[in-house]
Amino acid sequence: MAKNHTQHGEFPVETPGSSQAADPSLAVSQHAHAAYVDRLEEAGQFRVDDETLTQRVESEIYRDAALPKGPVTLHAQDGVVTLRGVLERNEQMRAFEEAVRNVPGVRDVQNLLHLPDTAAPNKRAALDASEKAEESTPGA
Repeated sequence: MAKNHTQHGEFPVETPGSSQAADPSLAVSQHAHAAYVDRLEEAGQFRVDDETLTQRVESEIYRDAALPKGPVTLHAQDGVVTLRGVLERNEQMRAFEEAVRNVPGVRDVQNLLHLPDTAAPNKRAALDASEKAEESTPGA
C-alpha cells in the first residue's frame, strides 16, 4: 500500500486509488493523534486554521436543536469567532456565544448579534453620532 503523511507529517494514510485496505491500527493511531491535538488546543499550544475552526463551530451550532440556525452567520480569524445576525431573544444571543466559546480552538468570541429593530453592537456608536449631528444641525 502506498503511504503518505498527514498535514502534520506524523501518521501515514492510504493514498487515493490504492487497492489495499487501510491498516486497522491506523484508525486507532489517528484517533490518538486527534485526541492529542485537542489537548494541545485546550492548553493553547496548538491552533487550527480558520476554515477548520469555522467548520467545528458550525458543527456544534447545527447539532444543538435549541439554537436557531438561519439568521446567524459566523466568521473565524486567528481563533476569534465573530457572530452576526438578528435573534428574537437575549437568551438566544447568550446561548450562541456560550456554545461557540466552548468549541476547542476558539480563543475569543466577538458577539455582534442583536435583537430585531436594534442596531448591531458595532453600528451603535456610528448611529448615535449621526443622530447627535442631526440634532445639533441648525434647521434640521
